[in-house]
Amino acid sequence: MSMKTHSDELVLFSLQRDHDESGVSGTGVVAHGVKWPHPNSKVTLAWVAGAHQSVAVYDSIRDVEAIHGHGGNTHIIPLYRADMGSP
Repeated sequence: MSMKTHSDELVLFSLQRDHDESGVSGTGVVAHGVKWPHPNSKVTLAWVAGAHQSVAVYDSIRDVEAIHGHGGNTHIIPLYRADMGSP
């Protein structure tokens, strides 16, 4: 599930789940996210599947992968990247 990003990149992405071990969020696109550029580099994730839709903030894309990767059953699909570094 690893997504490589540059620290100055703003990245919009979807979280695609192939198999749902818990039966909570289902399969397909289960969330949309934003990886914010440096110096913040936080990640926001908006859940769009399941009965309990919410928005969560994570310290890094690695944290999202570790928590929601489900052993390779969930993938981060980049949709848009923008370099937000100095001109």
